[in-house]
Amino acid sequence: MLIAYSLFFVALCLLVGRDSTAKSVVSLSFNIIIMACIVFAIYFGMEEYTATIIGCIAILINSLFYQNGYNVKTKAAFVSVIIILIFMTIMSYVFVRDGNWQGFPRGEYAIRASNGYGTDVDVSMSKLMVCTMMIAVMGAITDTALAITSPLYEVWNRYEDKAAVTAEMLYKSGVSIGRDILSSTINTLVFIFLGESILFFAYFKTDYTWESMINSKLLVQDLGLILISAIGCILVIPTAAIIASKLYISYKQGK
Repeated sequence: MLIAYSLFFVALCLLVGRDSTAKSVVSLSFNIIIMACIVFAIYFGMEEYTATIIGCIAILINSLFYQNGYNVKTKAAFVSVIIILIFMTIMSYVFVRDGNWQGFPRGEYAIRASNGYGTDVDVSMSKLMVCTMMIAVMGAITDTALAITSPLYEVWNRYEDKAAVTAEMLYKSGVSIGRDILSSTINTLVFIFLGESILFFAYFKTDYTWESMINSKLLVQDLGLILISAIGCILVIPTAAIIASKLYISYKQGK
Protein backbone atom coordinates (compact mmCIF):
# COMPACT_ATOMS: atom_id res chain seq x y z
CA MET A 1 0.00 0.00 0.00
CA LEU A 2 2.83 2.38 0.85
CA ILE A 3 4.46 1.72 -2.51
CA ALA A 4 1.16 2.37 -4.28
CA TYR A 5 0.71 5.73 -2.52
CA SER A 6 4.31 6.65 -3.29
CA LEU A 7 3.84 5.92 -6.98
CA PHE A 8 0.58 7.89 -6.94
CA PHE A 9 2.41 10.83 -5.34
CA VAL A 10 5.15 10.77 -7.99
CA ALA A 11 2.57 10.50 -10.78
CA LEU A 12 0.65 13.51 -9.46
CA CYS A 13 3.86 15.54 -9.16
CA LEU A 14 4.82 14.80 -12.74
CA LEU A 15 1.30 15.41 -14.02
CA VAL A 16 0.80 18.76 -12.28
CA GLY A 17 4.30 20.19 -12.07
CA ARG A 18 5.89 18.47 -15.08
CA ASP A 19 9.62 19.23 -15.54
CA SER A 20 10.04 21.54 -12.55
CA THR A 21 8.39 19.10 -10.17
CA ALA A 22 10.34 16.20 -11.64
CA LYS A 23 13.49 17.87 -10.38
CA SER A 24 11.91 18.16 -6.94
CA VAL A 25 11.10 14.44 -6.94
CA VAL A 26 14.69 13.60 -7.85
CA SER A 27 15.92 15.95 -5.12
CA LEU A 28 13.59 14.31 -2.60
CA SER A 29 14.91 10.89 -3.59
CA PHE A 30 18.48 12.06 -3.04
CA ASN A 31 17.53 13.42 0.40
CA ILE A 32 16.01 10.07 1.38
CA ILE A 33 19.22 8.32 0.29
CA ILE A 34 21.30 10.80 2.30
CA MET A 35 19.13 10.20 5.38
CA ALA A 36 19.66 6.46 4.98
CA CYS A 37 23.40 7.05 4.71
CA ILE A 38 23.33 8.99 7.99
CA VAL A 39 21.61 6.08 9.74
CA PHE A 40 23.99 3.47 8.33
CA ALA A 41 27.05 5.64 9.06
CA ILE A 42 26.03 5.85 12.72
CA TYR A 43 25.23 2.13 12.73
CA PHE A 44 28.69 1.25 11.43
CA GLY A 45 30.45 3.35 14.04
CA MET A 46 30.76 6.93 12.79
CA GLU A 47 30.40 9.54 15.50
CA GLU A 48 26.79 10.75 15.67
CA TYR A 49 27.44 14.48 15.32
CA THR A 50 29.92 13.98 12.50
CA ALA A 51 27.55 11.81 10.47
CA THR A 52 24.63 14.19 10.99
CA ILE A 53 26.59 17.35 10.15
CA ILE A 54 27.93 15.83 6.92
CA GLY A 55 24.44 14.60 6.04
CA CYS A 56 22.80 17.96 6.79
CA ILE A 57 25.28 19.81 4.59
CA ALA A 58 24.68 17.30 1.78
CA ILE A 59 20.91 17.68 2.12
CA LEU A 60 21.23 21.47 2.10
CA ILE A 61 23.39 21.45 -1.03
CA ASN A 62 20.95 19.12 -2.76
CA SER A 63 17.80 20.97 -1.66
CA LEU A 64 19.08 24.46 -2.43
CA PHE A 65 21.67 24.28 -5.19
CA TYR A 66 20.53 21.25 -7.17
CA GLN A 67 16.81 21.91 -6.93
CA ASN A 68 16.88 25.73 -7.16
CA GLY A 69 20.17 26.42 -8.94
CA TYR A 70 23.45 27.93 -7.78
CA ASN A 71 22.78 31.65 -7.57
CA VAL A 72 22.88 34.55 -5.17
CA LYS A 73 19.43 33.66 -3.76
CA THR A 74 20.36 30.11 -2.81
CA LYS A 75 23.78 31.22 -1.52
CA ALA A 76 22.09 33.69 0.83
CA ALA A 77 19.67 31.00 1.99
CA PHE A 78 22.50 28.49 2.52
CA VAL A 79 24.53 30.86 4.70
CA SER A 80 21.43 31.82 6.70
CA VAL A 81 20.49 28.20 7.36
CA ILE A 82 24.02 27.29 8.46
CA ILE A 83 24.15 30.18 10.95
CA ILE A 84 20.77 29.41 12.51
CA LEU A 85 21.43 25.66 12.45
CA ILE A 86 24.59 26.13 14.51
CA PHE A 87 22.75 28.26 17.06
CA MET A 88 19.76 25.91 17.27
CA THR A 89 22.03 22.86 17.64
CA ILE A 90 23.61 24.46 20.71
CA MET A 91 20.14 25.26 22.07
CA SER A 92 18.99 21.70 21.37
CA TYR A 93 21.99 20.29 23.21
CA VAL A 94 21.15 22.39 26.27
CA PHE A 95 17.49 21.36 26.16
CA VAL A 96 18.30 17.66 25.82
CA ARG A 97 20.93 17.78 28.55
CA ASP A 98 18.85 19.72 31.08
CA GLY A 99 15.47 18.25 30.17
CA ASN A 100 16.53 14.60 29.86
CA TRP A 101 14.73 14.27 26.52
CA GLN A 102 16.77 11.39 25.14
CA GLY A 103 15.76 7.74 24.86
CA PHE A 104 12.55 5.89 24.11
CA PRO A 105 9.34 7.04 25.81
CA ARG A 106 7.73 4.65 28.25
CA GLY A 107 4.72 4.27 26.00
CA GLU A 108 6.72 2.59 23.23
CA TYR A 109 6.37 -0.92 24.53
CA ALA A 110 7.47 -2.53 21.26
CA ILE A 111 11.08 -1.41 21.78
CA ARG A 112 11.97 -3.86 24.53
CA ALA A 113 14.47 -6.68 25.00
CA SER A 114 11.53 -9.01 25.69
CA ASN A 115 10.35 -8.37 22.13
CA GLY A 116 13.65 -9.36 20.59
CA TYR A 117 15.36 -5.96 20.48
CA GLY A 118 18.90 -5.64 21.79
CA THR A 119 19.45 -3.13 24.59
CA ASP A 120 23.19 -2.62 24.05
CA VAL A 121 23.04 -0.41 20.96
CA ASP A 122 26.37 1.33 21.72
CA VAL A 123 24.96 4.70 20.61
CA SER A 124 24.55 7.84 22.69
CA MET A 125 20.84 8.53 22.98
CA SER A 126 21.55 12.13 24.00
CA LYS A 127 23.55 12.72 20.83
CA LEU A 128 20.88 11.00 18.73
CA MET A 129 18.20 13.26 20.15
CA VAL A 130 20.27 16.36 19.36
CA CYS A 131 20.88 15.03 15.85
CA THR A 132 17.16 14.40 15.39
CA MET A 133 16.40 17.98 16.39
CA MET A 134 19.16 19.25 14.10
CA ILE A 135 17.62 17.51 11.09
CA ALA A 136 14.11 18.67 12.01
CA VAL A 137 15.23 22.29 12.37
CA MET A 138 17.13 22.18 9.09
CA GLY A 139 14.07 20.98 7.21
CA ALA A 140 11.88 23.71 8.67
CA ILE A 141 14.23 26.67 8.26
CA THR A 142 15.46 25.82 4.75
CA ASP A 143 12.08 26.54 3.18
CA THR A 144 11.64 29.64 5.32
CA ALA A 145 15.06 31.03 4.36
CA LEU A 146 14.43 30.49 0.66
CA ALA A 147 10.97 32.02 1.03
CA ILE A 148 12.75 35.20 2.19
CA THR A 149 15.70 35.36 -0.19
CA SER A 150 13.79 34.61 -3.41
CA PRO A 151 11.05 37.29 -3.12
CA LEU A 152 13.60 39.76 -1.76
CA TYR A 153 15.71 39.26 -4.87
CA GLU A 154 12.68 40.07 -7.02
CA VAL A 155 12.04 43.19 -4.95
CA TRP A 156 15.65 44.30 -5.42
CA ASN A 157 15.60 43.40 -9.11
CA ARG A 158 12.57 45.62 -9.77
CA TYR A 159 14.42 48.78 -8.81
CA GLU A 160 15.60 50.52 -11.95
CA ASP A 161 18.07 52.69 -10.06
CA LYS A 162 19.79 50.00 -8.03
CA ALA A 163 22.44 52.43 -6.86
CA ALA A 164 19.77 54.12 -4.76
CA VAL A 165 18.84 50.87 -3.02
CA THR A 166 20.37 50.41 0.41
CA ALA A 167 20.80 47.26 2.49
CA GLU A 168 18.48 48.73 5.11
CA MET A 169 15.69 49.09 2.56
CA LEU A 170 16.08 45.48 1.47
CA TYR A 171 16.26 44.28 5.07
CA LYS A 172 12.96 45.96 5.91
CA SER A 173 11.36 44.40 2.85
CA GLY A 174 12.71 40.98 3.82
CA VAL A 175 11.36 41.23 7.37
CA SER A 176 8.00 42.35 5.98
CA ILE A 177 7.91 39.27 3.73
CA GLY A 178 8.84 37.11 6.70
CA ARG A 179 5.98 38.46 8.79
CA ASP A 180 3.54 37.49 6.06
CA ILE A 181 4.72 33.86 5.90
CA LEU A 182 5.49 33.35 9.59
CA SER A 183 1.95 32.66 10.75
CA SER A 184 1.35 30.00 8.08
CA THR A 185 4.71 28.39 8.86
CA ILE A 186 3.98 28.20 12.59
CA ASN A 187 0.47 26.90 11.91
CA THR A 188 1.91 24.16 9.72
CA LEU A 189 4.29 23.05 12.49
CA VAL A 190 1.55 23.14 15.13
CA PHE A 191 -0.87 21.09 13.04
CA ILE A 192 1.85 18.55 12.33
CA PHE A 193 2.25 18.13 16.09
CA LEU A 194 -1.51 17.93 16.69
CA GLY A 195 -1.99 15.43 13.89
CA GLU A 196 0.76 13.17 15.24
CA SER A 197 -0.53 13.45 18.82
CA ILE A 198 -4.18 12.42 18.36
CA LEU A 199 -3.44 8.78 19.19
CA PHE A 200 -1.16 9.90 22.01
CA PHE A 201 -3.93 11.95 23.64
CA ALA A 202 -6.44 9.11 23.23
CA TYR A 203 -3.97 6.64 24.74
CA PHE A 204 -3.25 8.75 27.81
CA LYS A 205 -6.90 9.67 28.32
CA THR A 206 -7.83 6.04 28.98
CA ASP A 207 -4.92 4.97 31.19
CA TYR A 208 -3.20 8.03 32.67
CA THR A 209 -3.96 11.28 34.43
CA TRP A 210 -3.58 14.77 32.96
CA GLU A 211 -0.46 15.32 35.06
CA SER A 212 1.12 12.15 33.69
CA MET A 213 0.32 13.16 30.13
CA ILE A 214 1.88 16.64 30.24
CA ASN A 215 5.00 15.24 31.95
CA SER A 216 5.44 12.26 29.62
CA LYS A 217 8.61 12.02 27.57
CA LEU A 218 6.60 11.24 24.43
CA LEU A 219 4.81 14.60 24.63
CA VAL A 220 7.97 16.50 25.56
CA GLN A 221 9.96 15.06 22.66
CA ASP A 222 7.32 15.83 20.03
CA LEU A 223 6.48 19.25 21.41
CA GLY A 224 10.18 20.04 21.84
CA LEU A 225 10.86 19.31 18.17
CA ILE A 226 8.04 21.61 17.11
CA LEU A 227 9.15 24.42 19.46
CA ILE A 228 12.79 24.20 18.37
CA SER A 229 11.74 24.23 14.71
CA ALA A 230 9.39 27.19 15.27
CA ILE A 231 12.12 29.17 17.05
CA GLY A 232 14.49 28.42 14.18
CA CYS A 233 11.91 29.62 11.62
CA ILE A 234 11.48 32.88 13.52
CA LEU A 235 15.22 33.51 13.86
CA VAL A 236 16.02 32.68 10.23
CA ILE A 237 13.76 35.47 8.93
CA PRO A 238 15.87 38.47 10.08
CA THR A 239 19.05 36.47 9.48
CA ALA A 240 18.14 35.71 5.87
CA ALA A 241 16.97 39.30 5.35
CA ILE A 242 20.30 40.69 6.60
CA ILE A 243 22.50 38.29 4.64
CA ALA A 244 20.44 38.56 1.45
CA SER A 245 20.38 42.37 1.54
CA LYS A 246 24.15 42.53 1.99
CA LEU A 247 24.79 39.94 -0.73
CA TYR A 248 22.46 41.56 -3.25
CA ILE A 249 24.03 45.00 -2.78
CA SER A 250 27.57 43.61 -3.06
CA TYR A 251 26.48 41.41 -5.99
CA LYS A 252 25.44 44.48 -7.99
CA GLN A 253 28.57 46.38 -7.02
CA GLY A 254 30.69 43.41 -8.08
CA LYS A 255 29.12 43.57 -11.52
